[in-house]
Amino acid sequence: MRQREDRFVEETFTQLSSQTRAALDALVKRQMPENDGDAEQRTLFPIRSDLAVIKEGAGALKVETVLDEIAKLEQLRALRLPEDLFGDVPAKLVTQISAARWY
Repeated sequence: MRQREDRFVEETFTQLSSQTRAALDALVKRQMPENDGDAEQRTLFPIRSDLAVIKEGAGALKVETVLDEIAKLEQLRALRLPEDLFGDVPAKLVTQISAARWY
């Protein structure tokens, strides 16, 4: 099963442009939130990736949250993923592998 997953990841990787790969790397990179407090205080804040922010729920429906969700979609579209990237892969497999790799 692990070999199948590794092959799936490798095949997916080869379909992505170098720009898309760099954008995906940046999306999952975790960054410490900026804070003018001391280092001890900064450790109280979670280190989150942009991907974690994108995956957050929208919250209460209001204009601000709709605009936030539109910005998230635009960020995903900017990745320029091939439209048929997972076209011949069962959705269950994509979900299973992505959950195992990113959590």
